[in-house]
Amino acid sequence: REERQPFDFEGLLLLQGWVVFLMLGLFRFQKWGWATSNEFWLVATAGLVLFAAFLVHEWTCPHPLLDLRLFALPRFTLAVVIKAMVDLSFFTVISVLVRYMAVTRDYERSMTGKVLLPAVLAMATSLALTAWLGRRRDRKLRLIVGLSIMALGTWALSSIDLYTDKVWTAAVTAAWAAAAGLVASPLICISQEDMTPAQVASSAGIKNMMLVLPAFVGNNVMGIVIERRVDAHFDAMRQSLIPNRPPWDDVRARLIDDFTLHGADPAEAAAQASRLLGRWTMDHATVFAYQSAFQILAAILVAAAALAFLMKPLPPHAPGPYRG
Repeated sequence: REERQPFDFEGLLLLQGWVVFLMLGLFRFQKWGWATSNEFWLVATAGLVLFAAFLVHEWTCPHPLLDLRLFALPRFTLAVVIKAMVDLSFFTVISVLVRYMAVTRDYERSMTGKVLLPAVLAMATSLALTAWLGRRRDRKLRLIVGLSIMALGTWALSSIDLYTDKVWTAAVTAAWAAAAGLVASPLICISQEDMTPAQVASSAGIKNMMLVLPAFVGNNVMGIVIERRVDAHFDAMRQSLIPNRPPWDDVRARLIDDFTLHGADPAEAAAQASRLLGRWTMDHATVFAYQSAFQILAAILVAAAALAFLMKPLPPHAPGPYRG
């Protein structure tokens, strides 16, 4: 009977500690101020100390919670890093797209679902086909092609604005999702190649954490980027109203006339027109911020494709899955 291994409670406590401080930082640093508040330095220092202690403990513990020694395997390390970049980009693109459609464009939830439905079907089909027909010899090629198409699709999404057609958004998202399905199976299989069964079992904790953590960090960091870019674009657009004041006043006057024609008193019509133009300006600033976010995510996918080129061919009889 196999001897039961001791559980790494110290590693678990250290992991929970630095993750809690990471969450606190991502949720509050934007409010407290980056590098300008005492709270920032307190939380950042505590989180970094716990993270460093966690790394030292996991490297030296005989039965670690996460076997960091596996990162000495170049193929495994590349697969984990590429998968983290893909997960970060994939879930963040979905999040930004939903926010764009449901909040900025005011789509009904059912309409948002209909736009994303072709993407779901495309990804499911692509994933099933590549898992069934794919083999080890074409795994790297499928990974590079899939990452390249994902990068192109993400870059294409950076052209969205307040008037982008739903059909175009659905088509681009479907192509992007099909590429994501093409990438999924190779990444899962590559992270198990040229490893013993014991190493594969030991890597489960790392793979599970790297599935959740990059998506969480990516979503929150991109949310901060979008918020800051919205403020920057909104301020720039407000300043541009000064030299463009005559056409702005003309539009406002037309809106006041329209609201007055429909029964609003002059004061309320003027206030409503100002609110509408302010919302229009803010929506444009928000879409410009989404464009910046998609461009950053496309660059991350390009970097992931470049890393995939670094994977060396496997020996003919190397252990690992043959199909998929």
